[in-house]
Amino acid sequence: MILLFVGACGSDSSDEVDQSISLENEAVGKSNADPLINDGTSNSETGIPTEKEMEIIFEESATEFANSFREGDFKTFISYMHPTLVRAQGGNMEFEEKLKKMENPDELKAFRKWEVGPVRAIKEVKDKSGKHSGWYCVIPVTRWLKNAPDSVAQQQWLAGQSLNQGRNCYFMDITGTEEQQAYQIMPDLRYLFEEN
Repeated sequence: MILLFVGACGSDSSDEVDQSISLENEAVGKSNADPLINDGTSNSETGIPTEKEMEIIFEESATEFANSFREGDFKTFISYMHPTLVRAQGGNMEFEEKLKKMENPDELKAFRKWEVGPVRAIKEVKDKSGKHSGWYCVIPVTRWLKNAPDSVAQQQWLAGQSLNQGRNCYFMDITGTEEQQAYQIMPDLRYLFEEN
């Protein structure tokens, strides 16, 4: 049930992507959105960021998300994790305690370099009336172990969501996850995957 980075830091193989994640089977509701595509032009009248602006917002947020875990700042880490996943772990305080108990600083120090991004796929989703419903992305997190060549790395994939024009971004690890499981947490993520 502990998702992002937690399982990956326990991996002892430098050439495999860790796939030790699980998602709660807690559905968060049905999507009422249509997969209308943002044309990437400025949305200054509506206050909705352009696709390029959202790529930057997602990449900066995902970087802070990854760095906060690496640095043991679990409060910040949890603030970027999808709220459904945090609730499944007992809420912010209980989840933070679980992470503190699991943390192994030596494992975190085993990586010499972390890299987040670039965003590999992004989509603005609109509801049936054409109103902005949210932004979704997929972004990689790559880590290199000490004493491993640059050609050998561990990679995870994050799904990102922002329902308020980038003011808050939430992530979950989708590495090795069935699409239907991811849709239980982020129903409108399907529009990003079905298009690509």
